[in-house]
Amino acid sequence: MNPTYDALNDLINTKLELNMEIDKEKIQHIPWEDNSIVDSLAKSVHSKRLDLRLIEDPPL
Repeated sequence: MNPTYDALNDLINTKLELNMEIDKEKIQHIPWEDNSIVDSLAKSVHSKRLDLRLIEDPPL
């Protein structure tokens, strides 16, 4: 078979599988004011402090 065709066929099949999974999920917007844990993580990444941290009791 043609390797390019096989790769494209695999990609299309993966996309179709992902589409079916997405249909099962519900996306809900949570304002950053109501989610301090994600806000803290986003600020860490934005400030490029990428050291490893263990968060035992996340701030609420």
